[in-house]
Amino acid sequence: MEPMEANVQTQPGKRLAEEPKRKKGGKGWKIALGAVVLTVVVLFGACCMLANFSSTFFPHTHINGVAVDGLTVEEAQARLEAEIPQRICKIYLSTQDAVSPESREPDASITFEELGLFPEDGYERMAKTPFILQHGKGYLSTGFTYLKALLGKDTGYNGTLYWDSQQLDQAMSKLSATLNIEPIDTTCRLEDHSLYITTAKEGRSVADNELRRSIQNAVHISSEAEAVVELPVEILPGKTILEALNTDLVCDAINTAMRELFLQIVYGRSQSAFSDDGLSVGAGLEDLGKGLRSQVGTMYGTKVKGVRYLEMAEGYVTRLALDSDDQVIGYEFVSLGKMTDFIKKGDTPNDAYNKAIGTYGRFNDAAKYIDPRKE
Repeated sequence: MEPMEANVQTQPGKRLAEEPKRKKGGKGWKIALGAVVLTVVVLFGACCMLANFSSTFFPHTHINGVAVDGLTVEEAQARLEAEIPQRICKIYLSTQDAVSPESREPDASITFEELGLFPEDGYERMAKTPFILQHGKGYLSTGFTYLKALLGKDTGYNGTLYWDSQQLDQAMSKLSATLNIEPIDTTCRLEDHSLYITTAKEGRSVADNELRRSIQNAVHISSEAEAVVELPVEILPGKTILEALNTDLVCDAINTAMRELFLQIVYGRSQSAFSDDGLSVGAGLEDLGKGLRSQVGTMYGTKVKGVRYLEMAEGYVTRLALDSDDQVIGYEFVSLGKMTDFIKKGDTPNDAYNKAIGTYGRFNDAAKYIDPRKE
């Protein structure tokens, strides 16, 4: 039996099986990736070389808050010696009604140099140690640190500051004298038949141990040009007018005045009962016959314009005498009773007016004079 031949029909121009098509550009991404990696390696190598052979601090480097980037160790040392001693510690006292420190002046301030603050091992070591730490990490690590600095990473080093205890004690004494204020009590004194009253002023007290502790903490944590300290303060009130009047001197003066008032009420005495030697009992008519008049004094006062004396027992007030604090210390008056008597005796009105002028209190010691009816 003869073998059968396979009858395979083929069409001209066609393959038995189509081969898969190859993608074009298959090696392009590998080439691009290789170029990027090569660029990064070259740049990093350049950073490593620049970092390891650099004699200056890397960008964005600070030592205790002082910028030293781009400086040599010697230049950084000079800058530290110039800036750190002149840093200021500002002290604000906080009370219940005190505004924030940002909107007011400090109650006291002191420099680091006055506080006795110095680097523990000197400024040379303070500058040299961070340089060694920055440049001595190995070739690749130093380059990586430099690269991060170029990209904006801040690098800060804090050297230890030493407190000179003797100088710190002197600074605390100086600050304590500035911050602590003794209160001023209301005082009264009798002089030239006048009663002088000095109003009270508040004082304040700051605990010395709290002051020292707060300053040391603020300086320790601060890397800025200024260290800010906020302290609580105790307000010390001065004695009130009632407390000040509770003295033997004032009590004697009040008793004397009350006795004279009693005599005036009982015997009909006039204002002249308060003269040095007094007058004999029943001399009221004689007083009225010597230019004195019975009258009611007129005075008033406002917070805006202060006190005003218009009519007093002595007569018509023409001028008020004020001291440097605008407090009334005396006045000038015209005794209308005496003026009338002078005119009756033939004096001209102007002469009678000038002769009837008198003063009361410390009129001649005034800083200025005002007309109580116009000013």
